[in-house]
Amino acid sequence: MEGFNKFDESFKGNLSFMTLKKLIIVIVGLAFFGMLYALYDIYMKGCLHSLTGLVFLTSFLILLFPFIYLVKKISLPFYSRIVRVYFGFVAVIIPAEIFLRLTAFVPINTEYYYFQYISFHKTLYHTLNANSTHFLKRIEYCFPRHTNSLGLSDKEPDAEKKNGDVVILGLGDSFTEGDGAHEDSTWLKFLERDMGYRPDVNYRFINAGVSGSDPFFCYMLLKDKLLRYNPDIVITTVGSDIEEIICRGGMERFKNNTRAVYPRLNWWEPFYAFSYTVRLLVHKGLGYNFLLMSQEDFEKEAQIAVNQLKECLLLYKDLSASGNFKLLVVFYPMKQEIINKKYQYWDELISFAEKENIACADLLAYYKDSLNMNENNMLDYYWVHDGHHNVRGYEAFAKGVYDKLKALGWI
Repeated sequence: MEGFNKFDESFKGNLSFMTLKKLIIVIVGLAFFGMLYALYDIYMKGCLHSLTGLVFLTSFLILLFPFIYLVKKISLPFYSRIVRVYFGFVAVIIPAEIFLRLTAFVPINTEYYYFQYISFHKTLYHTLNANSTHFLKRIEYCFPRHTNSLGLSDKEPDAEKKNGDVVILGLGDSFTEGDGAHEDSTWLKFLERDMGYRPDVNYRFINAGVSGSDPFFCYMLLKDKLLRYNPDIVITTVGSDIEEIICRGGMERFKNNTRAVYPRLNWWEPFYAFSYTVRLLVHKGLGYNFLLMSQEDFEKEAQIAVNQLKECLLLYKDLSASGNFKLLVVFYPMKQEIINKKYQYWDELISFAEKENIACADLLAYYKDSLNMNENNMLDYYWVHDGHHNVRGYEAFAKGVYDKLKALGWI
């Protein structure tokens, strides 16, 4: 501590009091605005760049020091102990945060995909910016997408329906948008090519898949914005949605009528977003998953989500009757379900849909029985590191949907 005091006195001797005062004000001011920016990111925008979290922590530590310095006026021995703890904490926490970020030890999926922490708070419709360009970018690939006026990764749909037109509308998440393939290799594009040419029918396709969407968002999008295109067949997909439903809830999220309101997550989520050290404690210490839940709580919430999806399927069924379109629900597997040879959650939902006379396509069964897809060859159809299909996978997806449509006599 004596050395610190000598440094303190020496530093003051080399700088005038006014210069030192101005320097401190500038540093504290920058730290204050750094904190405000970080708080705005997480609370107002619902997302947080990895570096913004580091800015927040650094700003917080800088702002903390003037308060510690005030203790010197009250008790010098206590001040000495606090200073030792403070600089010890800084010496540990900042290098740890930098190391954990550089090694990507505890990032969440959105940081892998979009290089930022994204909370689960969105607008009423889960769509992209209209008439814009974005990139489906992962470690293994990068594919551009261009959106139409609806904020969907597709060409502008024709609002006028002519004689002989059969409009097929695809709803879903990243698997329908075609994450992992070029825009001409989505399963809807392969399905379009599988249909072939018929002189009496003009098949028109609309891709309404949006990465991160779920069946509830798709239902609202269909009901409020897409029925105007008079679809004859609506194909909605279910596969990687359980986590989204757990966090977002079911139809109750739309009570606001202006933006989706989700159930409140843990009050300490902002600390989790800002600090990789907190994440390390949450996952390795508490054993929580990336939804900030214990496994026991997750399984309970998963069953609630399945029940909510049952209600959602009934809403689709009623809408298909009132909207005069045929409805097909497609269930698709993730890589782990190929290995396990069974769905983790969807068997119950498939049985429910069949009981309610809702047409279903089970792509896990199709992959196993028709393609002999298994853990030894599944990487021919899925990306190695990413969980999405590659081009061959989307071609198989489309073939399974085509065979089901053919069996139903709809094409």
